[in-house]
Amino acid sequence: MAAAPLTTTCCVVGGGPAGMMLGLLLARAGIDVTVLEKHADFLRDFRGDTVHPSTLQLMHELGLLEDFLARPHQEVRRLSVEIGDTTVPVADFTHLPTRCKFIALMPQWEFLDFLAGHAKRLPNFRLLMQTEATGLLRDTDRVVGVTAHSTVSSSGPDCGAAQPGSGAADAIAFGIADKSGAAQPGSGAADATYRMVGDAVNSPVSSCEIHARLVVATDGRHSTIRDAAGLRVIDRGVPMDVLWLRLSRRDGDPGQTLGRVGAGRMLVTLDRGDYWQCAYVIAKGGFDSLRSRGLDAFRAGLLSLAPHFRDRIHEVGTWDDVKLLTVALNRLEQWHQPGLLLIGDAAHAMSPVGGVGINLAVQDAVAAANILVPHLRQNTISSEDLRAVQRRREWPTRATQRVQALIQNRVISNVLQSTATPHPPWPLRLIGRHPYLQRLPARAVGIGVRPEHVRCV
Repeated sequence: MAAAPLTTTCCVVGGGPAGMMLGLLLARAGIDVTVLEKHADFLRDFRGDTVHPSTLQLMHELGLLEDFLARPHQEVRRLSVEIGDTTVPVADFTHLPTRCKFIALMPQWEFLDFLAGHAKRLPNFRLLMQTEATGLLRDTDRVVGVTAHSTVSSSGPDCGAAQPGSGAADAIAFGIADKSGAAQPGSGAADATYRMVGDAVNSPVSSCEIHARLVVATDGRHSTIRDAAGLRVIDRGVPMDVLWLRLSRRDGDPGQTLGRVGAGRMLVTLDRGDYWQCAYVIAKGGFDSLRSRGLDAFRAGLLSLAPHFRDRIHEVGTWDDVKLLTVALNRLEQWHQPGLLLIGDAAHAMSPVGGVGINLAVQDAVAAANILVPHLRQNTISSEDLRAVQRRREWPTRATQRVQALIQNRVISNVLQSTATPHPPWPLRLIGRHPYLQRLPARAVGIGVRPEHVRCV
């Protein structure tokens, strides 16, 4: 079943950090924007959770910081790393020249829900949930929109759940839902009702077209739009994958660390309030071999790095409790075509090293809005304007990826291949002895290369 075409100024494909931030910024600048999100909600676990001081600074510039920090989160002002039997302090965020001198650990669904909740108040913002872009519309060599399908029954003329001019408030709620569709207590969405037009589970798939002056792909590292455009990906290669799991948090647990490093093993734990989100680092492609040794051996490996989990390791009951993240580190050679721009993971997949993925994606969105808003207002978007976004953001991306590749290839790879108890290398020992030096890693991680500032609204 085909729906009538929808027309918008900018169609953003993907409701992740880059897509939702860009949608909010464009709508605040008076640009008509439609964001497509293929899922029914934002509730997907084991996504990036670190909101860095650079992103918190943007929230301050938008006047949203106080509301943002009212959401459930934890604050990390200093980080250390445990290497063998030695704990080394490596980063001190308390001296950063930013409004917030800490990293906020916030589930990504809270972050996205927050951005969508503010964007939906604007009359020229539309979020179409359960609407997945499937291809590109072209007029000769220019992209003029996308094809999409939706599993939401629409009572109006448009594809997806939201109706124009409503801010989507009556079609979907931007709160967090569990699998039954109920708002989760304590999520910041208690005052929202999760509801969609029609029966989203049983409704037939409908197809539609969204026509737009500009299409921005923010649909992640497995981007459908990137594949449809045929853009070339430069892959740097990585020596590792990550297994995500969760274990309950207890009073008396050790505090937040950057990681725990042992013989052939690495573990990162993120404080989620009532549980730890754990990232167990393994050699690239090593999951099948790990599984073949059995769950008990896997648990023993975890306990060798974090013995305080012994009283709850049974919470990893089956392999279904362990989720594989296939790590990638790549970037596009060209981020644009006429009428099309790619940003965030769609343009450059980042390694988990440093937890910078969300923040780089948000920086991309801010740069894109700053550069493109004047041209969107005048309906004069050119390939040179899109090229300007890539020029602005490509160098920070490449510089960050170089550092990530260096850490992966010279540190993490060596650790995963080692059978001996590791000891802190001399650069880390030097940083650990001199508190002033701990400000340098904090700045690199917390602010990054060429931080953006909001100029478009």
